[in-house]
Amino acid sequence: MLTCLSLLLVGLVLLIFQVVISLPFDLLRSLHLPQWLLLTGIVVLFAWLISDD
Repeated sequence: MLTCLSLLLVGLVLLIFQVVISLPFDLLRSLHLPQWLLLTGIVVLFAWLISDD
């Protein structure tokens, strides 16, 4: 069960990365969010979901 959940979470993270990477750079600049902040947010969310079990 935990392995299945982990695979789903990894898939979700990869999907988020794909969406973020495919976004135009002008849109990312207009959000005024540095890339490290986006990556940190994804990592924190991932860690929170894992520790929530």
